[in-house]
Amino acid sequence: MAAKNGGSLVGDNPRMRRSVQTSSAAVADAAYRSVRERNNRAAKLSRDRRKLREIHLSLKAAYLQRKVAALQAALRRNECARCSRLC
Repeated sequence: MAAKNGGSLVGDNPRMRRSVQTSSAAVADAAYRSVRERNNRAAKLSRDRRKLREIHLSLKAAYLQRKVAALQAALRRNECARCSRLC
């Protein structure tokens, strides 16, 4: 319709209230996608590191619990040996 009246849809009409979006929107979208992808990679890396840290911590806790149990058993054996010598 604008072409019939001698106008155009390109955005060269100064009386238009809205300007026609140019390729800067595509550049902004590409920049936004780039930032989002970078953030997504960082978030995944953070989750993976936290999961690895939790696994490492649970293994260390299990190892220390076994070590405490072994030391307590050794202590009980020593106490029993000392007790039997006294009696």
